[in-house]
Amino acid sequence: MITFPQKVQDVIKAVENLKIDKCLPPNFKILCIIIDEKSNTNLPEGIISLNDVVKRSPVTDNNETTPSSIADESLAFISHSSGTTGLPKGVCLTHKNVVASILQMMEKHTTFFKETNDNYQDVIPLFLPIFHNYALEMTLCALYNGSKIVTLPKFEEKSFLSTFTQYKATILFAVPPTILFLGSNPSVTEEHLKYLRVICSAAAPLGKDDIERCLKKAPKNINIIQGYGQTEAMCFLTHTPYGHRNNSSIGKALANTELKVVDLLTGKSKGPNEEGEICFRGPQMSMGYLNNPEATKEAKDAEGWFHTGDVGYYDKDGFFYIVDRIKEMIKVKGYQVIILT
Repeated sequence: MITFPQKVQDVIKAVENLKIDKCLPPNFKILCIIIDEKSNTNLPEGIISLNDVVKRSPVTDNNETTPSSIADESLAFISHSSGTTGLPKGVCLTHKNVVASILQMMEKHTTFFKETNDNYQDVIPLFLPIFHNYALEMTLCALYNGSKIVTLPKFEEKSFLSTFTQYKATILFAVPPTILFLGSNPSVTEEHLKYLRVICSAAAPLGKDDIERCLKKAPKNINIIQGYGQTEAMCFLTHTPYGHRNNSSIGKALANTELKVVDLLTGKSKGPNEEGEICFRGPQMSMGYLNNPEATKEAKDAEGWFHTGDVGYYDKDGFFYIVDRIKEMIKVKGYQVIILT
């Protein structure tokens, strides 16, 4: 568990409560890493400073990394779906899902991260909640790339904008309301956006007008990238390739990701510009829903395709577009009827 010093006691209390509720074994111990400015030798047992973690060498005497004993297909963590088509469900994600998703985002032909070296390092403000897979995924990608992460406890206008001027932020992972704030709030000036290379928006649709308002404030060309995905895919399935400008699309399929559009009733594959349900396959696909085999079976078909519940289409160039969301299917006088949100 990685947290701030002021939250350590909350973490300890939460672990004890989980033991009482028998969600954790009585002898369970948690390693708590606190984000602090300096090392602290007076910390309680099981709690260490992040600086101490950084100082510890991850290599052995023979200069080889220590192999992990954790199986690729073993459970890494459980996230929860948004519940847009019913109650939220626990999504079981494996270590393979997580690693595959990071590598897909870092694929050299489409990634928007710049290589970290002695002369350059991307700077990323982190204000989104890390319990959401979007923020978690981007945090892991930034760490993998060696980028600098400026962590904010919450979104607050003054501290948020100061990260752009004080730390010279180069990449912003945001949600549509953040883009709306940047484009419409008079407090946001060219000075705040002068170092930004990329704004990535995900978790909800982003309107063209909001994009254009934001771009007008920028003193230089900023790549605004839209991403699309599911908790069941760890995070992303598509995003706009770096350097492309298509403000209405959710981008193209990531590396090693299969996408198709199928008829809502027959399940047959659709061609370009034909609307249907978006389905996917890939190494980022979760192992299923926690204690809910029926929901898992309903979401994954016999050929291993996961049905997203999103209605969309793709064009002749392979760019995907979201049109609507399937709410449920009912029968009316013997006919199957799809209800859209």
